[in-house]
Amino acid sequence: MGEIGAGNGTGYPAALDTNNSLEQNDNESNPTLARAEVVNDLAAGLLAVQTELGLDPAGSFATVLLRLNSLKTTTSAESSDFTVVATDVNKYILVTASTVAVTGTLLAAATAGDGFRVRIMKMDATNWAVRVDGDGSETINGVLTIDLFAQYSFVDLLSNGSEWVVVGSRYFD
Repeated sequence: MGEIGAGNGTGYPAALDTNNSLEQNDNESNPTLARAEVVNDLAAGLLAVQTELGLDPAGSFATVLLRLNSLKTTTSAESSDFTVVATDVNKYILVTASTVAVTGTLLAAATAGDGFRVRIMKMDATNWAVRVDGDGSETINGVLTIDLFAQYSFVDLLSNGSEWVVVGSRYFD
């Protein structure tokens, strides 16, 4: 009977098996290949994962790093009216309204696309509001605007590609 494994009695699988000889089944006169070479299986698996994730099939480290960096949260500071733009994905926008009310206008939900998330937070303790306004006639949870009055109050917003929804908030009232 032929042996399945590394070819030297060590068993299956053998991670460093470079034995390319034909492994056999019980039929010694008609041997069949019992496994593909381990290295080729790993390379094919890695290529399949990279393709599924939309990564460079050559395994570019820069491509992987770019995708990972797009997941991290960054901040920006605003003290006058502003518009949320496409590069604000996963951003915490820290707003100071110490001398006048400040309005942050969201980009169109269709432009933001499904999964775009942003947090808008009022940083100061004044009575001036930070207003979050949908694009044009777009609403946020069915209302045109959301006002933040208390220091450190915030709203977490998520676009599903057709509308904005509140997925987290704290108003400190």
